[in-house]
Amino acid sequence: MPRKQATKKTSAQAKPTRKTGAKKVTLKNNGDLTGEIQKRAYELYLERGYQHGDDQSDWFRAEAEVKNKHSVLQH
Repeated sequence: MPRKQATKKTSAQAKPTRKTGAKKVTLKNNGDLTGEIQKRAYELYLERGYQHGDDQSDWFRAEAEVKNKHSVLQH
């Protein structure tokens, strides 16, 4: 009877984890956050009155907000 080969998870399938104290927290992959960051950056653009020229600032601010939101532990 042939043996089953173990399948190795690719980095896209594996979810990164971080231990904080006794709790284990699962973080979303950065790729999972991209859509949320895009949406927030667009919201920032709208809040600025549709003014062009600050797209990088909007992106970096949105990225920081979204990553911070997902790294906060819920008790």
